Amino acid sequence: MTRFIKSVGGPKNALALGGTAALGIFAAGGATYAGGQKAVKSIRLRLASRTDPSAGKLFIVREEGEDGNGLTLSVGSTYRVLEKDREAVVIELFDDDDNPYVTSAEFLERVSMPIPEAEHAEE
Repeated sequence: MTRFIKSVGGPKNALALGGTAALGIFAAGGATYAGGQKAVKSIRLRLASRTDPSAGKLFIVREEGEDGNGLTLSVGSTYRVLEKDREAVVIELFDDDDNPYVTSAEFLERVSMPIPEAEHAEE
């Protein structure tokens, strides 16, 4: 430490250099935090913009089926689409404690149909 103080020209210079370094670290940390906040906001906006129009809609199962990943749907079961990204669909199956489920859009299209909004407008 003594060598460092002597090499920078004395205690005053060492203090000034230390303060400048601390300020630089503080500024870099603030910039990193702000950059992180911008990144999170950007990701949220991107996720919100890719929300499928079927998100939030209710569907009824018209044909029994199993998706091959452990999800079995029975005729008359209802579910809500929570999110869809390409072929992956996240659903909430009503009267089921193991929610949510991730399955394929192809499977859901094959075994179910949308419930007209007029039928569930009271919910």
